[in-house]
Amino acid sequence: MNHHKGKLHISFLPIVVWITALGAVVLLYSHQAASFQQVGMAQGEKCVIKAVDTGVLINTHNSQQLAIKEYQYVQKDQVLAYLNVQNNVDQRYDMAMLELKKNTATAELEKIRADLIATEQKLNLENQKHKQDLQYRYWQLLLETEKARIDVIEIQTELEPDKILLKDLQLEKDTLAELFAQKAIEEYEVQKAQVQYETLAKKIEGNEKMLFAAQKQLETLKQRANSFNSSFTEFSTELLEPLKKAIDLQQKKIAELLLPETVIAIVAPFDGIISKIYHRPDNAQTVAKNDAIFEITATTPDQVKLWLNQGQLGIVKKDMLVEVIKTTEPRIIFASRIESLSPAIELLPEHMWDSPTMPKWGWPAIIPVNGDIMGLTPDEVVGIRGIK
Repeated sequence: MNHHKGKLHISFLPIVVWITALGAVVLLYSHQAASFQQVGMAQGEKCVIKAVDTGVLINTHNSQQLAIKEYQYVQKDQVLAYLNVQNNVDQRYDMAMLELKKNTATAELEKIRADLIATEQKLNLENQKHKQDLQYRYWQLLLETEKARIDVIEIQTELEPDKILLKDLQLEKDTLAELFAQKAIEEYEVQKAQVQYETLAKKIEGNEKMLFAAQKQLETLKQRANSFNSSFTEFSTELLEPLKKAIDLQQKKIAELLLPETVIAIVAPFDGIISKIYHRPDNAQTVAKNDAIFEITATTPDQVKLWLNQGQLGIVKKDMLVEVIKTTEPRIIFASRIESLSPAIELLPEHMWDSPTMPKWGWPAIIPVNGDIMGLTPDEVVGIRGIK
């Protein structure tokens, strides 16, 4: 009986040894995978989209309405917003030149109006005996139509430069509000800009109503003139045609004041997440050139950033071989190298400080990784092995 027990113990011994050895290997591998000398942070490509020009952010164009939200996934070339700008933005705020053009156009319109009155008086003298004739009534109607055209152009001459100035005041008002929020200026500066903006806005509103009425009157006169029989439309061209040409010229000059608006589509440069919105398009906010609008972060990190201490500066070199260790399941070890080293020191992200009350600084180094293989998420902390 004891002889059989001894044989049983001996036969089980190799199995126990094998299991123990296997456990030791697994434990050793797990320890090896978990051990590392330093930590880094996975980073995806980041891009801050800035305004290419001064303008107004809008979320609707050509009946297409956008609704981009923070942390929303977007695809490359997807339209995020529209920027309504004007050509020659830097020049259009030269208000002195704009005022000069407006005054010149106003003076020329006054001369044309005087010429129209003189023409009307001349027609009255020539047609004293025929005031009831349809031909005379048609001539009078044509004169009234040209007068109405001048009314429209005069209002536009006042209105359009004011619209340009209002956008300038809007930008100034928003800028001053930001400065006041930073306690860089006094509140009265903001109030002053607000009053100027509101005063001009009310003036524009009144002129827009006048323009609408003048345009409606002009359209009515044109329709009445067109209703005349063609036999009554032979008019003395030597009297009215030069005035019509002069009015047409003024319309062209006013068109020069109306700088054409351009709508620029703001698109995503790559697939990613809207990680921050600096200015919201749905609020029709005015932005200056180079103002940040969106920040986009790629969903798949393609590099790891670590921060070296002063003692490591002479040791860590470019192209040094390292291993990046994913500390979350499934654990993965990725062989890579030091791609670049920064000569400038910077502050580490707060969650990587040793203590919340003790800021930590370091010299950045970049290690490329394959985000798809490692399955990393942006800002995930990983281990770095090979740096002492």
